[in-house]
Amino acid sequence: MGTHPNDKIVVHNAEVPISSVETDKDVLKKNKVFSPDNLNENSEEEVPVKKGATVRVKSSSSTKTSNYSGYRTRKRTYNPPREMKA
Repeated sequence: MGTHPNDKIVVHNAEVPISSVETDKDVLKKNKVFSPDNLNENSEEEVPVKKGATVRVKSSSSTKTSNYSGYRTRKRTYNPPREMKA
């Protein structure tokens, strides 16, 4: 499995208020969050967040692939956490 030379992967580490957590089972099924064998079991370690909900981002890490250097990662931290829309 290869990646395009200009691919960029961004990972956000955020505080998620309980009001921003997605609990609608139809939305979770549509987004394939549940395990196919057990629809009551979340197969992901991530917390599903409602689209457009507010979260407080503590850090962002972006990794960019390159033909010349393999990949490069840049991490930004926010203190206090930065409010963003999911």
